[in-house]
Amino acid sequence: MTSTYELQRTLYSTLSNVLSIPVYDEVPEGVAMPYVVIGDLYETGDPSHDVDGRQVLVTIHVWSNYAGAREAREISGQIIGALQFQELAVSGFRPVPFALDFFDVLRDPSGTYRHGVVRFRAWLRSMP
Repeated sequence: MTSTYELQRTLYSTLSNVLSIPVYDEVPEGVAMPYVVIGDLYETGDPSHDVDGRQVLVTIHVWSNYAGAREAREISGQIIGALQFQELAVSGFRPVPFALDFFDVLRDPSGTYRHGVVRFRAWLRSMP
């Protein structure tokens, strides 16, 4: 297993327990909005002294067809509240701290939906 796989499992579990809407890795066809998608996890090496470490950029997407940005912003706020400054338990690693890197709500050019983008930095350090 890769470190990002274990991190994604933890994210899915955490967000599924906090949010009242579905959380997906791959969205099934025909699913109604709103929902959240765990997007890309971009991993780079970040070792320190004798500890294997990685820094991971985690992108989470919020999809809403609510008229306006309110719903997407509220859901994004719940995600930020669940992850910002938290240290999540990820199998095989020390508690993983999260810090908000970026957040925005984008308007679909057709005006039919809103796309929230929430990005975090997470630091994985292997167990001693």
